[in-house]
Amino acid sequence: LSDGQVGEKAATVVVTLDQESVTAGSYLTGKVYLSVHKPVVDCSSLVLNIQGYEKTKVTYTTSTGTGKNRKTHRKTARSQSNFLNTFFPLAEMSSGSLPQGDYEYPFKFLVPSGLPSSMSAERGSGSCNIGYSVDARLHRDGWMAWSVQHSRHFVVVTTPPSHQCPVYMNPSVVPVNTCFCFGRGHIVSGGAVSSNMICAGESAKVNYAVINKSATEILAVDIILSEHIVWRARGHSSLCYTVLFSSSMPTEDLKDVGTPVTKPVSFANEDVLRQVRDTLLAGRHSVNISVPSNVLSSYSGDLITIRHDIVIRMRTPCGTNNPELCQPIHIFSPIPVVEVDEEDVPAKVLPSTMPENWSPVSNSLVELPVAQYAPPSEVDPEDVYRPLYPSVIPQEDGMSGLVATLRESFDQTGKIKAWFSQNSADNISPGDFYSLFVAVRNMFDQISTAEILADSLSKVTCEQLAEAARGADDICRRDVVEKIAKAVPIVDRENSAVVQNQLTHFQFTFVEKYFL
Repeated sequence: LSDGQVGEKAATVVVTLDQESVTAGSYLTGKVYLSVHKPVVDCSSLVLNIQGYEKTKVTYTTSTGTGKNRKTHRKTARSQSNFLNTFFPLAEMSSGSLPQGDYEYPFKFLVPSGLPSSMSAERGSGSCNIGYSVDARLHRDGWMAWSVQHSRHFVVVTTPPSHQCPVYMNPSVVPVNTCFCFGRGHIVSGGAVSSNMICAGESAKVNYAVINKSATEILAVDIILSEHIVWRARGHSSLCYTVLFSSSMPTEDLKDVGTPVTKPVSFANEDVLRQVRDTLLAGRHSVNISVPSNVLSSYSGDLITIRHDIVIRMRTPCGTNNPELCQPIHIFSPIPVVEVDEEDVPAKVLPSTMPENWSPVSNSLVELPVAQYAPPSEVDPEDVYRPLYPSVIPQEDGMSGLVATLRESFDQTGKIKAWFSQNSADNISPGDFYSLFVAVRNMFDQISTAEILADSLSKVTCEQLAEAARGADDICRRDVVEKIAKAVPIVDRENSAVVQNQLTHFQFTFVEKYFL
């Protein structure tokens, strides 16, 4: 063993993993090897630290002086934010020391299913990455006694969400102006994507509807899929923008598109919304978009944001504004794009086999507790190690207890399903509906939660549906209401106005049939 040495080779710690890559929701297994070289080494514990983190590096320039004395300086800012940072004791040395010898500590850890995939991106000399590591530390007491440690990195691969639904963009009613000031009427546009999640390397269908209530001709309809990667470090940021797909559809052969009226008219009633809805559902105008296989997964973190947008743009003659719709979409990449960070490369290469005289004291397999979710927190990469252990989740009764558990859990839908298998959903108040959906962190789990409620409820009120919609993300409010309303009898349909208040007029046209 040659890694993790300290002082005059007092001890050596080495972490080995059985898997270099692991799927979120499955087990990561490995061993910690400890070799004590001196007759006795003072130490208090052997602790395993499992981290999931965002690392960013941004290069920027500053200048000093003026005139001929002006100089430009190139600087680098670095930041790290941990979204997974758990510490588990593998061994406690009650005597405060460990005798000379070799030791093995096997461990087993369930990688939470809600973790993001490992990734890496760069622009110029700046970069960002999402990574994971296992760090073992032998804590030594005393002012001059340095802890012995070793780290090993691994790759996490996530699986696509199971609950996917079509996405309907809220119609846009855009005034058309020539030379920025002369009104020419309005163009009403709407769009729909076949799924709220698209896998890298696959395709999706985009439907669009355009109702031209202006005196301006529409020359073409452009469909664009773009990727925006933004990473931040200590007040500085870097942006990488890429067009992943672009298609231009001429309007000559398409009915209802690009047909100018003789004089400008205003957009006035909801019949136009229903016309847009019916056109989208019929799929009269559509484009198949292809997603490149090397695209990154959508992600929103503390330091890194990866956003994908579908833009539907109506191209008009020169001098006239081009109305457009923009809809964020979730892209999932089954293969993580990972590049080795130079700072993460171990200083020494581990031997491929154990020493011939290796005769360790083997300890029992330690199955580590389930990791708890904590809001991402920015840390100093040079910060000293502080042993922290998993907190104890306060046990509360009823819905408040479930919500408290969800805030500490990566597998939120699993907790919700288990809770409703033992508790009645009919006793949940409208306020509890809101608290439940607010506690669920992403739209896919919110849709799953709506399906769990649909299977558990025997009846539902409009106020409960309204509060569920209010607590959900804007993009999936219609899906949440529809999942429950189409499966569960609504006892007070006459109060549908409270549900309509939480949806847009366009969203409500899809679910109004359940309240008739």
